[in-house]
Formats: sequence, structure tokens, C-alpha cells
Amino acid sequence: MNRIKIVQFQIYLIDDYFSSNYTYYMGNQQTKKYLQDKNKYYEINSFLKSNLEGHLNIDLILNFKKIQGDDLQELCKGLEKCINVKTLMISLYSCNLSNQYLSSIANSFTNMVYLTHLKLRLGVNNIGQQGVEDLGRVLIKFQKLQSVELYFYSNKINDEGAYLLMNQLAQCQNISTLIIEFTNNKIGDQGILNIGQQLKRFTNLTTLMLYLIENQIEEVRKEYLETISMKLKKLVSFSIELISYE
Repeated sequence: MNRIKIVQFQIYLIDDYFSSNYTYYMGNQQTKKYLQDKNKYYEINSFLKSNLEGHLNIDLILNFKKIQGDDLQELCKGLEKCINVKTLMISLYSCNLSNQYLSSIANSFTNMVYLTHLKLRLGVNNIGQQGVEDLGRVLIKFQKLQSVELYFYSNKINDEGAYLLMNQLAQCQNISTLIIEFTNNKIGDQGILNIGQQLKRFTNLTTLMLYLIENQIEEVRKEYLETISMKLKKLVSFSIELISYE
């Protein structure tokens, strides 16, 4: 008799602030297949073997895997074939991603012309200004985007990187939900001013969540962001977390 052993634990790292659950399944291949739902993939190979062109919704969960070289190329080739996807979630927590790797992954989204909902969990990597700039440059092209969630816990994003990303996202006029997590990066007071200036351009936002904990920011800057957010006429709910532990 085959036994299914499930080990589940919660990582509270703001990488999905409201509770990221990373569930690991241990057992034989039959057990893994049983637990994996139709559009959720924990291995690159199983994703590549699926009907890539037929996907409308994809959850690709590859946390703690060192994705580079041939694996990265194959992953990008697979994503390029997902031409009908509308909702995409990719979780690459602690995968040793560099700017170059993120740029390659972002460029593989180019054919996703129907994309409306995007969630990227990219916590604990080596992503900096160039990586988020390249990501933003790709996302500009998706004018159907309605919901964007980007989790960058513990990376190397600076003031200029935050500005460039927000500037590019602001050009996606249909975004109504924006959740960005910059916890434990290299953002200072100037970065907050830059983010605030760009927030004014998100005129269709109904939901806004910004997480800027553990940066080099004065607490008073939170009021500045809140003031700007309250001027967004369609905004229904917003949350801004800005606490320095230094």
C-alpha cells in the first residue's frame, strides 16, 4: 500500500506577504502525479511535456532549484509556446537567479498576447536594477494586464531599479491590482519619492499593496505614499508596509 506523506510549512518572509505556503511532497512518482493538479507544475520536465499551447492558466512552482544553462533554455522555450495563457504564476524562490536569467525568462513571455494576470515570486535571488528594468520593458507590451503581483524579497534592487520598473508598469493602463514587494532590498528615500511619482499614473488601480520593509527608508515616507494613494480615485483598498529594522 502506497502512503502519501505531505510536509507543509509556512515561510513568512513577505515573499507573498499574506502567507506563502510552500508545500513539499515526498514519495514516489505516482504520489507526485496524484497531488499535482492539471495546470500546476513542480518540475520543468512535467511542464514541458504538457500541452503548452492549450494552457489558459499556469502555476509553475520551481522553488529552491538551481535553474541555469540547459534547464533555463528549455524553460524559456516552453514558456514561449504558451501563446494562449491568460493567468501565469511562476515561483522561483531562492533559485540563484541573476539579472540575465530574469531577463531571459521575461523575454519568453513575449508571445503571451492574452495575458491578464501575472504573479512572479522571485524572493531570495540576485536580482538588481538591470533585471527589473528588463522585466518592465517586456511587461509594457501587455496592455491587457489587469493584475500584477511581483515579490522581490531579499534581492538587490536599488532606487533606480524601483523607479524604472514602476515607470514601465504605469504604461499598462488597465492594471487594477498592483502588489509589489521590495522587502530587504537597497531602496532609500529617493526610491520612495520615485515610486510615489509613478503611482500617480496608475489611474485605474482599485487594489494597491506595497511592501518596503527592511530598506533604508525613513518611516515618515509612508505618509507620503499614503497621501498619493488616497488621491487615486478608483482605489478601494491599499496597504503600505514601510518599517526599518536597522
